[in-house]
Amino acid sequence: MKKFSTIFICLCASLFGEETPPLPASREHVLSIGGSAGYETFDNLKSAGVLKLSGSTVKHLLEVQGCLIAQAAKLESIDILGEANLTDTFVSGPSTVTGYLRAQGSTFKSLLTLSTHKAVFTASKLNSITIQRQEAFKGKQIIELKQGTIVEGPIRFESGKGEVHLYPGSKLYAPIEGGKLIRKN
Repeated sequence: MKKFSTIFICLCASLFGEETPPLPASREHVLSIGGSAGYETFDNLKSAGVLKLSGSTVKHLLEVQGCLIAQAAKLESIDILGEANLTDTFVSGPSTVTGYLRAQGSTFKSLLTLSTHKAVFTASKLNSITIQRQEAFKGKQIIELKQGTIVEGPIRFESGKGEVHLYPGSKLYAPIEGGKLIRKN
């Protein structure tokens, strides 16, 4: 009965917008309604809904369908369908975001594959980026690099209609394929 009460309270809290209680320490979690975790370590983590991570570590794969809000997280690989907002987060393995990505003060050590119209990187470090073609989208795909963001590897637009908006202080050390560089003030 106690387990049922805890689940009922968590479900009610999520429905009425209250903060979900922290997750217990565990190796692997599947969250069907999102949730939050602070300074916890997981082998793998799957979530649908809004997932908030603060200082947490995911050793292998983080999968989110919905919205990820990560602050000071350490992640191996991410697979996001929806929106990702990363602040001071370290991603060490190959990752995919389908939707919108905003990263501030974050590091991507491996290939980042995006399926998006726009992604914004502020004071971040990236290895390389591939932006996938979206058949239904006919416009330009835009990558914004702001406030000292550094991209060490190539940026590749599969559509051939890409733009990299480079703001003062940001640097590219490899070519742009399938797109053009636009310097911003």
